Amino acid sequence: MINKQPSLRDLLLIVASNCIGLLVTHGYRAFIHRRGWGQLSLVALLPRIVGMAVALGAVWTGLAWPLMHLLDNGAEQTVQVSDLTVALFSVFNGTVFMFVWSALYFGYHIFERYRSSEIARWQLQSTAKEAELRALKSQINPHFIFNSLNSLRALIDENPAQARDAVTRLANLLRYSLRAGQLETVPLEDELRVVDDYLALEQVRHEDRLRVRREIDPAAAGLSVPPMLLQTLVENAVKYGIAPRREGGEIAIEARCTADRLQLRVSNPGTLNAGGGSTGLGLRNAAERLRLIFGERARLQLAEASPGLVVATVDMPASAVAPGAAVPVPVLTSP
Repeated sequence: MINKQPSLRDLLLIVASNCIGLLVTHGYRAFIHRRGWGQLSLVALLPRIVGMAVALGAVWTGLAWPLMHLLDNGAEQTVQVSDLTVALFSVFNGTVFMFVWSALYFGYHIFERYRSSEIARWQLQSTAKEAELRALKSQINPHFIFNSLNSLRALIDENPAQARDAVTRLANLLRYSLRAGQLETVPLEDELRVVDDYLALEQVRHEDRLRVRREIDPAAAGLSVPPMLLQTLVENAVKYGIAPRREGGEIAIEARCTADRLQLRVSNPGTLNAGGGSTGLGLRNAAERLRLIFGERARLQLAEASPGLVVATVDMPASAVAPGAAVPVPVLTSP
């Protein structure tokens, strides 16, 4: 019923009723976390919010009903109202309160999720740019230029055709490095082409000391990979597995597609505790890009598969390149 003037006892009972409502929202919050509603889209979330608001409004009314009767006892009544009307009014008030609470709660978390995704996107772009600059720096550093030019100088007289081919491959490699950094993913077949160019340049210098074996699943060629990912693994294998060894060795490049997973493997001779001045920056950068693009669904692992054999393995979701996500990189050919 509606009373003329609330007393101190009435105010205390109202506060107690509101405290019950807060306890209900506390349980509701635990329910939300347990069911994972925070990850749902707005379309899937809205009917759940409405349904839970009505249910929690009824629960709140049921828990607070004894306090309502205590509030009515001995109170001066000015208007007679039936218990059913009071109950329906209480459920309506509780529903409105729970809906507003839900809107504020999920609105805050949706905003935080959007902010986190924006931060992750900017981190990805920043990391991709760092990878681009690192790859470009590694290709145009003085040692690389000196080794390439020294090899080309010898080839000009001995084998002009091979010299022209080496210049073309170097141009392809630099062009790919410049353009690939603008993309999140590229087709694996594009990455394999730039790896071929890189290895061809290294074979000019290392000759028979560098041997390459490829095992590429045809179904994997059109799948997407982060740009310069495979090239980073191969570069690491040449630098720390072939260059320091007088006898050289074999680099194996494998790509397998099974169900919904793509696995890349690059193996080279050597040991992980051999030192050699490696900072691991390139591999850490590649692992971070995988994490930002695929989350926990992708991983990069470097391990000794057997004594004297180091294997870098990337396991990631097998997804096709999205339309418009990859722009073909022009490939020069020798005249």
